[in-house]
Amino acid sequence: MRFRSTLEIFATVLFFFFIACGSTESNFFDNSALEKIIVEALLPGTPELVESVTCPTIDGNSMTVFSCSVSVAGYPVEVSVTGPDFSGGFKVSSSITVVRASELANRVAERLEEDLETKNSVVCEPRVRVAVRGQKFDCTAFDLVGRKHPLLATLLDDQGSFRIDIPVG
Repeated sequence: MRFRSTLEIFATVLFFFFIACGSTESNFFDNSALEKIIVEALLPGTPELVESVTCPTIDGNSMTVFSCSVSVAGYPVEVSVTGPDFSGGFKVSSSITVVRASELANRVAERLEEDLETKNSVVCEPRVRVAVRGQKFDCTAFDLVGRKHPLLATLLDDQGSFRIDIPVG
């Protein structure tokens, strides 16, 4: 079972409609539209989990490589963007790995079942974290009679290994 979602993204997106119309000077792209495409490339289907994207203003006349800053669940990430190419497309590249709460909850439930020899259902928040040591998920385990047990899952590495603790306080 694969625990992490590797986002080695090489998404080429056509941006011909972002070129400023009627300009005799340099062609510039609509940064807000570029930022929305980067969000979708990083977390397909869950773009709302990206909190912010900041890119420099792009000159549409020449191919260039530039970086954009992205915040995913409070963690800063840099993505590399190359373009525009001859067709107006861009290549978005990032090697971030994310851990989705649903995947983590399943793993926590498996570990609890192994350790306690009883079934539990588990839910965790936030919905995603960048897989970096120290990132935390607040989880709740529900036993067979419906009692709630708060847990804290802390990532131990960039591979998605984790530790389970009972929160104090």
